[in-house]
Amino acid sequence: MKRPALAFLLFAVLLSCATKETRLPGGPDPSSSSLAVSDEQFKSLPGDENVKSSEVAYNLALEYAGGRNMQAAHHYIDLAMRHEAHAKYSYTKGIFYIGEKRFEKALFWLDKSFRENPSELQAKLDIWNAQGIALMQLQRYEEAKVKFRNIINTEGMLSRFNAYYNIGVIYLEENNIGDAESVFRKAIDENSNDYRVYMKLGKIALLKGDHLSAFGDYQKAAELIEAVFSALQKDGPEIYYYLGETLLKQGKLEEARTAFLRVIKIAPEGQYGLKAKEVLSKLPPG
Repeated sequence: MKRPALAFLLFAVLLSCATKETRLPGGPDPSSSSLAVSDEQFKSLPGDENVKSSEVAYNLALEYAGGRNMQAAHHYIDLAMRHEAHAKYSYTKGIFYIGEKRFEKALFWLDKSFRENPSELQAKLDIWNAQGIALMQLQRYEEAKVKFRNIINTEGMLSRFNAYYNIGVIYLEENNIGDAESVFRKAIDENSNDYRVYMKLGKIALLKGDHLSAFGDYQKAAELIEAVFSALQKDGPEIYYYLGETLLKQGKLEEARTAFLRVIKIAPEGQYGLKAKEVLSKLPPG
């Protein structure tokens, strides 16, 4: 039976997370790790006997993960692996750990998934991307770049957007502004409708003192983010705050005032909401 590709379906947001974690020791030896599913570890639950196939258990795991019940999600993905070892299931286990910010454990399961030789190209690309994300969160930047470059250097019709974007984030962390800007430009060539790239380019332009370019980037980010409510709540305040700052630099006080008021409307008591209030208090009356 043909297997579906390893889809991101629940996990696109998890794989673009920006949380930084303290680097931990190297990953465990798979042959001796207590992370592996074993008869001693796995505890059957009432009803498990009615789950007759790995795919049923897998779908239950996704359902519980979607409901943020990760204890149940882990149980059913482990049950799927007890029915059948497959790259898709160990990949999913790794993705669950990424969502929980347990990046060393994520790497163990993602490495296991790759060793299980996923047959489809997209599956390999998904694993490399997830491995790169976990390594990036552990600040193992050179190893992360290798994973993302594996995607970039793969021939064929495929999206390289995430790989370019994530390498750009690493370059920013390393204060390598020139290379960061270069790969973010390549990310735009792959997908010109992702607000995050323009947000990063705006930040780079500000670091270079180029307020006019920063204005253009933040304005584009603001246009795109309005269509995505969850993204607007998360990143909208930062985008509109810096859009306001770049408008002030151009002497466009009323447009700047509108941008700062947008910040306050989205998150009045957040970091950027408070900063916007302070700026507005110093502007001449409109």
